Amino acid sequence: MMQEIDFSPAFEKIERVAKVDGVEVELLVERGEKFSASFQEGKPEKFDSSQSHCAGFRVIANGYEGYSFSENLSDEALLDAYKQALTNAKFTAKADDPSRRVELATGLGSVP
Repeated sequence: MMQEIDFSPAFEKIERVAKVDGVEVELLVERGEKFSASFQEGKPEKFDSSQSHCAGFRVIANGYEGYSFSENLSDEALLDAYKQALTNAKFTAKADDPSRRVELATGLGSVP
């Protein structure tokens, strides 16, 4: 069973940084667990158990999106991933292609 990770403190810090940067930020966390076993003639032959996790950021800067992902879930790595997503959004904006702009939904709050 995977241990629960509370991302709230780290994400709240990143939200504050994003506010100073004047951008919107979203965090997506994906976790997975895999277990398999095979038996031959009633005896265990093969056993495999693995866990995976990944955090991704979407940053919207002036209507342009930037994404970044990290398998390292430390506070520092999450902040680095946010900064990379911000850089990617700014890079997308340099193309100055209005078809790449996104509209922000209104009335949405932050995740508790």
